[in-house]
Amino acid sequence: DKLTGAVLEDRRAHRARDGHEALSSQAAASSAATRYNEVSVRPGDELLLMSDGFASLVTDYNVYTADTLITAVRSKGLDHLAQEIRAVEVQDAACLQFPRFKVSDDATALWLRISG
Repeated sequence: DKLTGAVLEDRRAHRARDGHEALSSQAAASSAATRYNEVSVRPGDELLLMSDGFASLVTDYNVYTADTLITAVRSKGLDHLAQEIRAVEVQDAACLQFPRFKVSDDATALWLRISG
């Protein structure tokens, strides 16, 4: 239908932009999209590693800002936040409010606290 065509066109345009990279089942594509970084950490520091699907709470759905997401991770936990993602996606199953290629994306996160 017309709406599906518009969403597909939007997603294809997004993926076709210069510099777009994504992990893939093709080793060369995944290698090109992989970034490495080193950071110094101290006891008490926290790290939140997440996929774009989990980051959608900030980047796409505007449920949280980067700062309020960290607060929510601490107070609610990752499982609860994953449920929040799915609730947004269920409420917008037609992908009208938040145009996207599919109803749900993977939503993976790892929260680490550095101990002493």
